[in-house]
Formats: sequence, structure tokens, C-alpha cells
Amino acid sequence: MKRNLKQQILVGALAVTLLTGCAGLPEAKDTASQPAETTSAAQQNAHYEKIAEGFRAMGIDVSDEVVRQCGKNYDSIPKDAKTSQEGQEQDIFLTELMRYYGSKPVSGALYCFPAEVTDTSCMMEDFFKGVMSICGDLFTIEMKQKELVSHNTIKKGIYDQKIIYKVNGLKYEYTISVNQDRFDVGIIPSLNEAIAVEQYDQRLYYDCRSDIIMVCWCMEDWANEFNEKTGFHLS
Repeated sequence: MKRNLKQQILVGALAVTLLTGCAGLPEAKDTASQPAETTSAAQQNAHYEKIAEGFRAMGIDVSDEVVRQCGKNYDSIPKDAKTSQEGQEQDIFLTELMRYYGSKPVSGALYCFPAEVTDTSCMMEDFFKGVMSICGDLFTIEMKQKELVSHNTIKKGIYDQKIIYKVNGLKYEYTISVNQDRFDVGIIPSLNEAIAVEQYDQRLYYDCRSDIIMVCWCMEDWANEFNEKTGFHLS
């Protein structure tokens, strides 16, 4: 009987050990998801490289450093904040492109700036300077004056302001909507109307769907080809 009891105790201990997953031994790491994550990162970098190739095909220089920084920027985003939306990818790409070039136009062709304005008091002046940086000496723009239209909510950063500017000597007016720190993109079609009076073949095409606004001085065919090769939407 004693012998059978000892055998029963040993068998019971072995069963407990098996049921508890070999307590005391290090747990095996689940690596099943690792290849998928690595592949996802590689695919993301390849996607940014594809966008860069589209820019280069249109004669716009995009350095390898910009592409690398796009990958790093994407990797730094928390997993629960990452999306497959096109806008997030474009935000990252244009942000790194803008950082690389600083305040200078990209290859003299694109003007990129944040939709969130640091100082709304000089929002239009800065915009006109950016436009002139890509249009060269084809025409001139001159800011004349600004006049407050509404005062009621100015303390909250929400008000209307009329600006008067000249294009090649002709005077134009536009009422900008100052809403906290957001750039009023309505000035771009307004400026295009003034440019149309001068009968230029080019006009300002822009993409403002992300947090970085991109403006280009070009012809319609060029804008359409750019969109096709890069995935952006200049309009």
C-alpha cells in the first residue's frame, strides 16, 4: 500500500506540473505577429518611396532623408492612432517635406505651409510671400491694408477682416475669416480670379485636405499629371 501511495503522489505531482504549464520555466514568446508588423512597416516605407518617386517624376526633388523620416514619423505614432486613411500618410509626407525645405519652396515649384497658423495677424502677408516664391517675377502682389469687419468675438479669435491687395497694379478685396488659428483657404480661389483677369495660362492649384496645405503655380495638365503620379489632389 505504501508503494502504491508513493506512486500516486508522484503521478499527481506530474499532472499538476503539466496542467500549470511547467511553472517556473520562462514562457514562450508569441512571435506570430512579429513578421506581420515588420511587413507592415516595410510596406509603409515602400509607399512613401512611391510617393517620392511620383514627385521626382514631376521634377520635384525629394531626398532619401525625407522618405526615411516619414518612416520614423509613422513608427512613432501609437498603434491605436494609426489609420489606413490617405490623409494621415499625406500629412506625414508633406510635414517631412516642409521640415526639410524649411520656409523655402520645394524645388521652386511647391509652397507648403501648416493649416494651423502661428500668427493670424500676418497670415495673408506670409501667404502672399509664399505664392510669390513659386510664381517668380511673372506678376506682383501687394498688400495694401486690413480692416476689421466684425468685433464681437475678436477676443475668442473668431472674426472677419477685409484685406485689400493689388495684382499687377489692379486692386482687389477679400474678406478673410479668422477662426482661431486656421488658415482661410478661400483666399486662393479669390486670388485665382484676380490672376484670370491677367490672362495667365497658369493658376494656383492647391491641396488642403491634410494639416499641411500645398500650393503650386502650374497649368491644369501638369496638376492632373501630378495628381496621377503622387496620389495628391491639386485642384
